[in-house]
Amino acid sequence: MRLVTLLDALPQKTVVRRRDVAVRSIVHDSRLVQPGDMFVAIRETSGNDGHAFIPSAIAKGAVAIVQEDSKSRADGDGITTIQVPDSNYALAVLSAVRYDHPSTDLALIGVTGTNGKTTVAHMIESILLSDGRKTGFIGTTGYRANGRDLPGGHDHTTPYPDRLQSILRLISDEGAAFAVMEVSSHSLALNRVAPMSFQTAVFTNLTHDHLDYHRTVEAYLKAKLRLFDTYLDSGGTGVVNLDDPFGARFLKACPASCLTYSKDNLADVTLMDSPNCRNGIMEITVSVPSGKLEVFLPLTGSYNVSNALAAISASISLGIPEHDIQTGLERVVVPGRLERIDGGQPYNVLVDFAHTPDALESVLKTLRPVTEGRLIVVFGCGGDRDPRKRAIMGRIAAHHSDRIIITSDNPRTEDPEAIIAAVASGIDCDCEHAVLVNRQDAIAEAVASARPGDTVLLAGKGDESYQVIGNEYISFDDRDVVRQILE
Repeated sequence: MRLVTLLDALPQKTVVRRRDVAVRSIVHDSRLVQPGDMFVAIRETSGNDGHAFIPSAIAKGAVAIVQEDSKSRADGDGITTIQVPDSNYALAVLSAVRYDHPSTDLALIGVTGTNGKTTVAHMIESILLSDGRKTGFIGTTGYRANGRDLPGGHDHTTPYPDRLQSILRLISDEGAAFAVMEVSSHSLALNRVAPMSFQTAVFTNLTHDHLDYHRTVEAYLKAKLRLFDTYLDSGGTGVVNLDDPFGARFLKACPASCLTYSKDNLADVTLMDSPNCRNGIMEITVSVPSGKLEVFLPLTGSYNVSNALAAISASISLGIPEHDIQTGLERVVVPGRLERIDGGQPYNVLVDFAHTPDALESVLKTLRPVTEGRLIVVFGCGGDRDPRKRAIMGRIAAHHSDRIIITSDNPRTEDPEAIIAAVASGIDCDCEHAVLVNRQDAIAEAVASARPGDTVLLAGKGDESYQVIGNEYISFDDRDVVRQILE
């Protein structure tokens, strides 16, 4: 692609040196630069500043640099430099052009919220596939086209734009007409989904999380609102949870028609009766605009009822027939979300991604009434993330479980013992608890101490296949660890 074509997509820029340059690809990671690439220097949530890696990108053969700085760091190298006011936005726009705007070939369904994004997105994907719709998926559990994993693995809930647009191109080339995406607050704040337009935008809930980056709940909220007020097509549909205190803000921000859902209030899609639960299957009856819908859901917990209502609402907005909505929800599988590990043991072992105060409390409250014996929870908190939630999660675990084992989650560059101490500081009642820094040892201790009728919950990492210690990603999967212990 010619540089001049890419430059036409940027509304504001200052170009120094040649415009008529051939560009092989667009990258934001200097380690991946190859000869002929354009390197976009972005400032990241982690504090890393891509501008510091411009010399490295040039040394690897970059032919053009996009940067925010007014002073070129490519002086003397003869490299074309493009100054922009926001390099994150520029990366998104340029990447869309590079892959020929694949999102325009797809009906995009975006799901945002603190908790429930992954489950709701899986439910919508399952419903669309049950209706025979060719569908892509982008989220925490991976990237797929028509139910098939895409090459390259996955890294972020919402990938960086250069990766995101390449995934959307693969999904489109597979013949998909829909793409279901989890849309994180970071990606919205950093313009990763620009210049895309969503057919359906879903808001699940908003609770205490990511304040290490957003600083305040209001800033966190405004980032989430962007899916509605900036990226939702005016001819699309917003899906809003009326049970959440912030639901009214999303309704107000919605530029399109809206469908509301609720477990407890009058809404377009409403739970009619208390769910019946048998052998891990919930039967729910839902009031929908066309009448009544009965669904068998292979998940437990009131929050999964709410998740199902969100998925039903989104599917109605897309015109999916009710029988396919029922079938899709009956078939849904969500890796690492209350995932049962069965090795023939006389107690339950469940793996769940709950890593926020609200999510941990919800899952513990769900498990308490269905646990005959003790409720044992293994959990920790991630490093280099909001420290304010650590003591809160310690207090929640103490009040809703019988035994706590505090351990490492993804400590990243923090001292894991300091993180654990902060979690333990929240324990304000007489609850049996232990500390084991090594997560594998903590899981082994929980399993060894379990008796018939107990429930062991491994919380925080869900289906993650790694543990981040320092800056290294080390192979680690709670589910595999349990299976090895139970062998």
